[in-house]
Amino acid sequence: MGIKGYNHPGHKHPVVAIKPDGSIAGYFDFIKDAVEKYGMDRHSITDSCKRGTICRGLKWMYEEDYRKYYMACRTNELSYTLDSNRDRYTYRDWE
Repeated sequence: MGIKGYNHPGHKHPVVAIKPDGSIAGYFDFIKDAVEKYGMDRHSITDSCKRGTICRGLKWMYEEDYRKYYMACRTNELSYTLDSNRDRYTYRDWE
């Protein structure tokens, strides 16, 4: 028996990349597909989905979380502004 709520590695977990204006930059059936396109670590995308942080200049959400905004016609709430004092790719402070 597995742990309750544990998703087997390779389990389909679609993600959505969101641009600063709130529009969709991309939809990916697997996090692996997003990693191949944007050349980043899969953990960075997962972390962005869970914490709502920005990664590679995009906000990432799990598809089921994005769907809630879409179905309620609240996608305009997803817009954000990038801080020019942070690196666009890592979104860390410039040193």
